Amino acid sequence: MGFSRFRRVVASSRGQLYLAGLRRPSQTAWNNVNTVTGLSAADLPLRQSVLTIGNFDGVHRAHQELLRTSCVLARQAQAPAVVLTFEPHPLTVVAPDKAPARLTTLEDKLAYIESTGIDLTVVARSEPDLLTLEAVAFIEEVVVRLFHPAHIVEGPSFGFGRGRKGTPALLQAEAGRFGYEMHVAEPVMVDLSGVERAMVSSSLVRDLLRQGRVEEAARCLTRPYSMVGPVIRGHALGRRIGFPTANLGLTEQVIPADGVYAGRATAAGQSYPCAINVGFAPTFGVQETRVEAHLLDFDADLYGKPIRLEFLRRLRAQEKFVSAAALAKQLHADVATVRELFASTVSMTAPLTKMFDDAAALVCGWRRPLLMTHEKPDGDALGSLAATSALLRSQGVQPTALLFDLIPDRYALLNESDFSVLGRDCKLDELSRCDGIVVLDTCTYSQLRPVAEWLRAAPQAKLAIDHHLTRDDLAKAYVFDESAAATCLILFEWAKHAGWQIDAQTARALFVGLAMDTGWFHHSNTDARALAAAAELLRLGARPHILYESLFQQDSAPRVRLLGAALGSLELLSEGQLALMTLDRGAFASVGATPADTEDIINEPLRIAGVRVSALLVEAGDGVIRVSLRSRATESGDDVDVSAVAQFLGGGGHRHAAGAKVSGTLRGVRELLLSRLSGNL
Repeated sequence: MGFSRFRRVVASSRGQLYLAGLRRPSQTAWNNVNTVTGLSAADLPLRQSVLTIGNFDGVHRAHQELLRTSCVLARQAQAPAVVLTFEPHPLTVVAPDKAPARLTTLEDKLAYIESTGIDLTVVARSEPDLLTLEAVAFIEEVVVRLFHPAHIVEGPSFGFGRGRKGTPALLQAEAGRFGYEMHVAEPVMVDLSGVERAMVSSSLVRDLLRQGRVEEAARCLTRPYSMVGPVIRGHALGRRIGFPTANLGLTEQVIPADGVYAGRATAAGQSYPCAINVGFAPTFGVQETRVEAHLLDFDADLYGKPIRLEFLRRLRAQEKFVSAAALAKQLHADVATVRELFASTVSMTAPLTKMFDDAAALVCGWRRPLLMTHEKPDGDALGSLAATSALLRSQGVQPTALLFDLIPDRYALLNESDFSVLGRDCKLDELSRCDGIVVLDTCTYSQLRPVAEWLRAAPQAKLAIDHHLTRDDLAKAYVFDESAAATCLILFEWAKHAGWQIDAQTARALFVGLAMDTGWFHHSNTDARALAAAAELLRLGARPHILYESLFQQDSAPRVRLLGAALGSLELLSEGQLALMTLDRGAFASVGATPADTEDIINEPLRIAGVRVSALLVEAGDGVIRVSLRSRATESGDDVDVSAVAQFLGGGGHRHAAGAKVSGTLRGVRELLLSRLSGNL
């Protein structure tokens, strides 16, 4: 097929601009996101681009990683970041019986793509002549001639061309001939229930939804799964027993497993908690599948109007009741459960921007908030504390940034005068003068022991900002994102969302937290999102070489000697897969070190070939042993989830970095830890 014939085929949808009033995209105005339907060089005056191709159904976490990588490369190349996607799904054309149900409508998909920073999205109509192009012809006639890519970014399972014979390997092989650089993203893994670990994909999300595992689907999507459609007339069965429902006109989207869900409904510009029923109505003998929602505290006519239903949590399976009265009794219980969920906390699966807005609404009236972080603070804790304090001061607020320990020497660059140390600068009974409380980099009382009881009883509203999985019911509002590499990354994105100015001092604090929690961008949690934030912080005044020297080349002699003592205690167990170090109180006394000097020592044994888990036991006094755990991330996904081990010990953390405080002796805790780890190695 020649190029001229190909252009005639794909030009059938040319000229329609998706956004009303949109001008033809120009090479000099990429700050406005454009969406174009159809493929034609006339509508795509691109001299260069950074290109990503795919269906992007769901725009899930792995898609987002691709898109952010594209944006980073685009800024470096000073070229637009461009997405080529297809409508409808190509399988509906080439193999209709195998076509999957949709995760997102086209409108939602384009909005989610736009939110990642992509400059231009091109929607190609899925037509046979386009989809059956041989792979090499697709590269030459579509990829190169229309998009002129300087870089192409794809996932490892990407396929294109007739029979999906085109692969990332083929794109790489043709890169030299056509003058682009090929980038293949690493798979994005997600922790599911139990010990299950899987690669994020649209197929995985569909499978989770069909099993009713909506919270885990939200973890893959980074937002709750939602269905969109018009409200249609049903049988009015719910209204008869006092629970009127809005019946969703079913679309091509995936329908979650039958059951009752806690959800959120958005209609007529407002959001409402709701109980969602999926399935038929066995109590009334209705056999047709339907999706219907009872909106709490809502009474208006929605027939014919659009509604969005977000699935937050599955409450129970569908049941057949002996009578309408028995069903009504259960529905009262379901609604009460939904109310409790919405009253207790902001949902952990809420969109991050929604959490930002809710947090801003909470703190807007505060004038003397108290900020705090966990005991033995690391770089992310200290950076987030310093940055939050500075950001609030820029808004005319006078916060108190509280520490329970002296700031470690290596973090002197953060300016110790900005912090108040409990017992040195203030007393516990003085904390009640605050008018609000912000807890950073933790959501557990066990990590806030010096003030835990006071905090439980404090009447002030509380906000928690964190990226760790483990949490207590600690705050009124949460800004939480377990996919974020650091709490400082969440704070940086909140500041940008709120339009707060980030000065050089704040940029340094945020960079320190982000760099330390990613092992100076070496750990497995380093992703395009973290690197993009780091690049922006450099522009705002962070100087990595200066910060690195302050953090890593100014160690005290006692700290270096303590490292030697820890490595001297090193045991290699479980056939060399587990490295165990211990430090008793005598080790600290003999070298003149403090517990703050243990930071990063835990990572040293992971340099040893074959070590999968590193453990450090520190005798902290008062019969408490501090346990630190790290595990090596692997491409195969057979890494050890140390957060599960830490939770068993009463602590928490991430899959590859966790810890706990355990009452007992070094010997006893060592035996307990080894018994728990033995089944994982």
